[in-house]
Amino acid sequence: MLFFFLRASTTTFIVVGVIVATSLVVRNAWCRFLCPYGAFLGILALASPVAVRRNADACTRCRRCQRACPSAIAVYHKARINSPECLGCTACIEACPQKDCLRLFAAGSRIPFWTVAAGCLVVLFAAYLWAVSTGHWTSEIPPAMLRRFHMIQFGG
Repeated sequence: MLFFFLRASTTTFIVVGVIVATSLVVRNAWCRFLCPYGAFLGILALASPVAVRRNADACTRCRRCQRACPSAIAVYHKARINSPECLGCTACIEACPQKDCLRLFAAGSRIPFWTVAAGCLVVLFAAYLWAVSTGHWTSEIPPAMLRRFHMIQFGG
């Protein structure tokens, strides 16, 4: 992927130009339709126990939630927002003028947003501890050889 940009060809400029032009017309076009990492996260989001829920009785359908959403999800139409396009940013909750209309839930219980951030940190730290304890964190390649690989790869 690095060489795609370091040694730019006509194809590179065409691909980047199409993505930029599409992004001018469609909001977050790359993230919503083309990004493979986004697709993977979208699949995980469908199975996530954490989601934004809408109280239909409190909703006035002002659409501020949709305007604030980076993915332009029609939050005011759904009871549970677990769309693959949802980033979990909670911008919809912040934009909603109605108290307790949009809330963050995990496994059926209302939660504050910071618990999601804390949960992500716990998962990352647990993965780090697992990698260190099983020997996957450190490389068996000697530092001099690793330095040589970097010099060959990146020049210098």
